[in-house]
Amino acid sequence: MITVTSLGHATAIVRAGETRMIVDPWLTRRLDRFWERNLMFPDAAWDEIDKGIDYVVLTHHHCDHLHYPSLDLLRERLGRDWARDTPIVFPEQGVPRPSVSGMGHLPIPLTLRKLGYATFRPIVPGESFELGDASIRSFKSRVPFPEMSMLVRSGKNALMMCADAVLHPETWAWITAQSGLSITLALIPAHSYVPSDVLGERVLRVPYTEAVRRSILNFDRYWSTFGAQLTVPFASGWHVSATDGDFDWCNGVLWPWTPIQARDRLRDAGLQSELSAAGTVFTLEDGEPTDVSRLAGSVGDAEIRAADAGVRLRPETPIPPFAPDRDTVGAQRDRTEELIGRLAEEFVGSESWGNALLSSRRYLVKLHDDTGAAPGFLIDPAANQVTEVSQRASEAAGPNTRSVEITASTLQALFDGEIVYGSSWGLWTSNCDLLASVFHNPKWYQSHLDSAVSRYGAGKLASSIEGHA
Repeated sequence: MITVTSLGHATAIVRAGETRMIVDPWLTRRLDRFWERNLMFPDAAWDEIDKGIDYVVLTHHHCDHLHYPSLDLLRERLGRDWARDTPIVFPEQGVPRPSVSGMGHLPIPLTLRKLGYATFRPIVPGESFELGDASIRSFKSRVPFPEMSMLVRSGKNALMMCADAVLHPETWAWITAQSGLSITLALIPAHSYVPSDVLGERVLRVPYTEAVRRSILNFDRYWSTFGAQLTVPFASGWHVSATDGDFDWCNGVLWPWTPIQARDRLRDAGLQSELSAAGTVFTLEDGEPTDVSRLAGSVGDAEIRAADAGVRLRPETPIPPFAPDRDTVGAQRDRTEELIGRLAEEFVGSESWGNALLSSRRYLVKLHDDTGAAPGFLIDPAANQVTEVSQRASEAAGPNTRSVEITASTLQALFDGEIVYGSSWGLWTSNCDLLASVFHNPKWYQSHLDSAVSRYGAGKLASSIEGHA
């Protein structure tokens, strides 16, 4: 028998035979300064955790899957000996490569060691392995960083868990080649392909219809590949609820495709489908999905639909321009010239820096400082210089110049590790990857994690985010 107890978003407790594992634990109300759960799991979910966890599985390094406050909370609840001795399974990373993809490249082993975890089991996606009574085949994701989906088998039962993974051609080829494979339950992501310009540039350059089309196409590829007896839209369940500004507008423009819409699409196609709201329990026996139930205190259908409605695409929602008096965090400590000089220095050596040398690309940074001034600075990598420029010069910068507008206090907070790049959306406007090239570097995450542990102490890291709720 396999049971899957959803804790919302991509988090689940999977019991295969007598083996219990928790996948991608996010156990708090808040994720960070920007994101919050749509629906919190019921108190009864803690009882499921307290029954014991034999393995922790992390599908990838993004902060809604590698959530360090939750890993800290889990260690505090189950004990330091448990954390030291329990195997942690994750895709082998090597050295994380800073890039503009996803939510920042956070080194998994660094996080685990910092929090007292010591038994690592890195997996190269594509490998098969055993976790107690569970036989697992991992699969690659079609993304430029290590991420895996998993086929979990125990007896006649087969569970496909995809988390955020994008369907890889090798996954399709392997699944379709297994003539005797029958997948009992498939948990697949209802991916929303959000136009990146919305948060980065505060504009919409690609019609929402294209984002919706891509979301549906990706979802259809998934369910048609697996042909599961029961298909459940998974790995979605958050909304924007920033602690330092009003970003509610994001909830009307970021979600072209929601789990309820995905579930309805499956049912319209005549397929069996349910939702995986927190507290939902799926039971698989003898190769059949035999029961779908909910833990005591779980939310009802009306609450699920209300939460879904709160993040449905509303194309008429206005996307506000960057406002330095509102879209800012932290406090400026260093002089404005020092901050811009450091940004230019940290940019050196990145892939974008190398491309800028070849193309003579320049970067115009408008930095709103604590005096109320907003000087413009032209960073020219090819000339190896930074020049303060007038407003007129800024407006005539030319087509080979990219731009960034940000407050000095936010830039200071990024340098100080007060905030992490991946959880800092909405705090600037930019049409280039200058900030990403600098702040996707794992050293800023390390600085942030060190600071959080020093300030709050072991077992208390959840308060670093929950205190803002």
